[in-house]
Formats: sequence, structure tokens, C-alpha cells
Amino acid sequence: MKLKHLLLSSVFLLSGCSLFQPEVVVQTKLSYTKISCPDHPSPASVRMLTVEPTGIFDSSGLAWVGISPKHYENLGINFKELTRYIKGQKGQTKYYRDCIFDFNKEIDKLQDVENATNNG
Repeated sequence: MKLKHLLLSSVFLLSGCSLFQPEVVVQTKLSYTKISCPDHPSPASVRMLTVEPTGIFDSSGLAWVGISPKHYENLGINFKELTRYIKGQKGQTKYYRDCIFDFNKEIDKLQDVENATNNG
């Protein structure tokens, strides 16, 4: 009797309990995930030139603020650089937002088709 139990337990151990495998049923369900739009990027790559205004008081006590010609040129360069950066970022953001909106519309269509086939 001990020999039978020993033989039977060794068969189970050596076979890896493959005699008692349940039938595995695999079902595939499609999953659609929408993408959210990115935030506007921060202007970390814009290099600004220095502009130092100077203030003076006249004889009547009025304050006058002005900048030198070099600083005025730097101010114009800074505005052009900011305008260039903002236009570039708006173009990139518009491109990505349009792609995401189109992608999300396609996901809605696919979900509608899948719901129609499951319900119908």
C-alpha cells in the first residue's frame, strides 16, 4: 500500500500535475483609450537680451524713464523672438491637438461600430 502511494505521488510530482489542468478559455475584448490634449509648453528655450531702463528727474520733479539706443534695439529683438516662439508653439500645439481630436473621433466611430455589433 505504501508503495502504491509512493508511486502515485511520484507520478503526480514528475508529471507536474498535468493530469488536472482545467480548460482555459481566452476571450479578447478590444479596448479604446482616448488621448487628452497636451498643455501649452513653457517658454524655456527663449533667450532674452537685457533691457535696462534709466530714470531721471527734471527740475520740476517729474520722473522720466528712458532706454538707451542699444537697449531699445534689444527690446525690439526680444519682441521678435517672443513673437517667433509663440507662433511656432501655436503651430505645433494646433497640429497635435488636431491629430488628437481626429484620433478621438476615430475611437468614437470604432466604439459605435463595436456597440452596434454587440447589441445587434
